[in-house]
Amino acid sequence: IPDELNLLTEAVSPNNLAVWRALPREAQRVLVGLVTARARHIQDERGGSELEGKLRDQLEALFGVLTTYSKQEQPGFIYGLQRSHRPVARTWWDDARRWWCSLSDLVPAASSRNPERVLGAIAELLNRESGPDQIEAALIAALEANVQPDDPRLVELAKNQQEVLQRRARFKRLRRAVRAAAIEDEAL
Repeated sequence: IPDELNLLTEAVSPNNLAVWRALPREAQRVLVGLVTARARHIQDERGGSELEGKLRDQLEALFGVLTTYSKQEQPGFIYGLQRSHRPVARTWWDDARRWWCSLSDLVPAASSRNPERVLGAIAELLNRESGPDQIEAALIAALEANVQPDDPRLVELAKNQQEVLQRRARFKRLRRAVRAAAIEDEAL
């Protein structure tokens, strides 16, 4: 518990909070929600009343920082900041995982701008037979990484993803490139 609590305390250090302030409000809300859910997990699901005085004081200070930040920056309502709140999901840990997924959607990794890595990620998702939502997000990431819709590598990866390609207008050029490649393959 102490190591996890130290990581959460570091996450809300003044330097890190300055970085948070530069993010869009929704990203700030998700970060506060994530740290809050993890802290409640420690408090309610891992330590409970067994927490030693120092750890209990550290948790209280952490919640104080989160509450102050939320009041000052107003990123939106954060469930869990009030002690009377209970988890939205089954457990606080489940809530933390939900916040983590939301954060992953909002803050793409730096590597997501690298066309080679983005294409590799799509191939990996296809190999793992991931769901259409994940594949859609990966195709969007490829286009945002400036992979051209008619790039043969992207076309090859997208050729069996007609259901996903029909979801968004932004895939129009990619759909057209996939159709053109299919016609070309039939001609051979």
